[in-house]
Amino acid sequence: MTAAADQKALNDQIAFCMNAIAADAPQPFPYLFLAMVRFDEASYYAARMLCEQAITRRPAYAEAWLLLGRIAETQNDAIWAKIAYRKAVTFAPLFDDALARLRALAGDAEAERLAQTSWPQPSDVVPEPDWLLDECNDEETLRDLIADEGFSAKRLIKLAAILESENRFVEAHCFARYVLTVDAKNAGALLVLANLARQAGDHERALKLILEALDAMPTHPVAAGTAMAAVLNACAWDRYAFVLERATCAAAQFPGTAEPLQALLYLSDPKLQAGVAHGSGARLIGQSPIHQRPAASVSAQPQKITIGYMSADFHPHPIGRLMASLIPHHDRSRFTLRAYATRPTPDSDVRTAIQTHVDSFDDLYGLNALAAAQKIAGDHVDILVDLTGYTLHNRVDVLAQQPAPVQVAYAGYLGTMSVPFMQYQILDTTVAADIDALAFSEKIVRLPFSMLAGDRHQFIGAAAPVSRAAAGLPATGTVFCNFSLPNRLNPGIFDVWIRILNRVPGSVLWLIQTGDERRNRIRAHAFTNGLDPSRIIFSDRLSYDDYLQRFVCADLFLDTLPQNAGAVANDALWMGCPILTCSGQTVQSRVGAGMLLAAGIPELAVNTLQAYEDTAVRLGQDSSALASLRTTLIQGRDTNAMFDAARMTRALEKAYAAIWQRYVQGQPPAHIDV
Repeated sequence: MTAAADQKALNDQIAFCMNAIAADAPQPFPYLFLAMVRFDEASYYAARMLCEQAITRRPAYAEAWLLLGRIAETQNDAIWAKIAYRKAVTFAPLFDDALARLRALAGDAEAERLAQTSWPQPSDVVPEPDWLLDECNDEETLRDLIADEGFSAKRLIKLAAILESENRFVEAHCFARYVLTVDAKNAGALLVLANLARQAGDHERALKLILEALDAMPTHPVAAGTAMAAVLNACAWDRYAFVLERATCAAAQFPGTAEPLQALLYLSDPKLQAGVAHGSGARLIGQSPIHQRPAASVSAQPQKITIGYMSADFHPHPIGRLMASLIPHHDRSRFTLRAYATRPTPDSDVRTAIQTHVDSFDDLYGLNALAAAQKIAGDHVDILVDLTGYTLHNRVDVLAQQPAPVQVAYAGYLGTMSVPFMQYQILDTTVAADIDALAFSEKIVRLPFSMLAGDRHQFIGAAAPVSRAAAGLPATGTVFCNFSLPNRLNPGIFDVWIRILNRVPGSVLWLIQTGDERRNRIRAHAFTNGLDPSRIIFSDRLSYDDYLQRFVCADLFLDTLPQNAGAVANDALWMGCPILTCSGQTVQSRVGAGMLLAAGIPELAVNTLQAYEDTAVRLGQDSSALASLRTTLIQGRDTNAMFDAARMTRALEKAYAAIWQRYVQGQPPAHIDV
């Protein structure tokens, strides 16, 4: 994020807090947030008054007491600083920052005494019934139970999880750490601390804590799925087989505990993916119950169909770029277009391209589910197209209100949402060759070419081509590459890459640099499996324009399995770099094949890892064949279906028309081939 975007996000948060204070919000956070802003500005009097307002609303607000102590200390008011730090430690005895400052002012003895005596001893922790975790979902209820009936590990873990979800990380950390003083191997507390470490950017500590949780309780369903995500993110492949087994079992037995987006990275069974999606949908709906369904109304302009595109990614993101290339080609005489952003969207070329070509662009951020749904229903949206699914900043709670007569999933999440309020999913004939095998709850609309086709060349700048020497590549030899994020790699596909490199002398594998620990693990794995680690070359992250130029130096992009590369593969094809993909049984494992069909080189989509390996070796030893593939791609950019945005938009419009015709005729949803 740029400095300008950071400043805009801060300004938005300040405005939100000021509006909350103007409305006399009972919550203390807006006061504390503005107090921190004023403190950073050296406006100490204003900061102090805001802190006191926060404490008035929550007397046990440890973070507010800490800031009040810092303000007093800055103003050389040692007495008030001691009082404030004592309060902070009293309400959160494991508050490291407050303890350290109190030690500096009052000495070690008092700080240690407060830390050790403010909480009950382990023997005072009381048991509680298992149903409590399901029944208590709010902070106030849990705090009342703790005050009235005593401490318990389950209550504290639940409270810590709630605080974490509200970004009250210090408080969450304190409660989770206390549980570990009672039970050093408590999986729930370890998971909370792991999530806090992950959100702080300390992925190595997160991995350590998650694996400790899984070792402490191998059957813990949340620990298994979370550990799988951590192992993939950290490329900790020495634990991959064990964690994969546990995560797969957990997905089968407790589908509601896994995160659907993460599950796509390791589950190869469409039915297991559908179960995870169903469980997640039920959980999200349960957290935001439907109070009242807004009345869905047919378009105010019967001669037009009103399409609403809802997404968290109307910015420089693969989905944003895809829609920025498609939306300008819509036939505005037949369609009214509305865009709904589910999170703040800073200015960018992507947002501008979308906003310029829609009838309205609205921000749903900050609206509750009912208010957002009423907005969409009031706009007379006929078909609401969700571009987010179960990815970050989704608004499944809004979709659950059924604000539009017909709701369609497209592009953002490559799996079924498995909920009753989504009627259709847009795929293509390649990824959905066997509709029944996919186990989708939605009816499938199949496009005749890749579902992710779209001309994105307007976003390519004037970056200079990169030379092999400048990229740190050898002057000769085949360059295999993959620039996907590390969580798409796994030892299964990587071992195939090792065999390919060993069979193609002088070749190298070019990956994106994603941190020293991951790089070291990848190189160590290569060495252990008989490959000279120096043949793996890592490149730093670059701007989008410069990143695209990397593909000029690469000879063949090696796709991943079970989740194909998606947007990165699309970039490779546009730049003339052929991709080799291996298809599986799930949608996300067949995306590459759909792209290759649309790009005119379907022969590079194979169905077995042995064929994948042999094809890579053959091409790696045949520079003329690779050059011919590059020529085909570059010459076909202006004619093939992969980059024909107008053609793709026409196909979507045919799909919308067919969907809407069934609705107005009173027919139930059905599979549709465009």
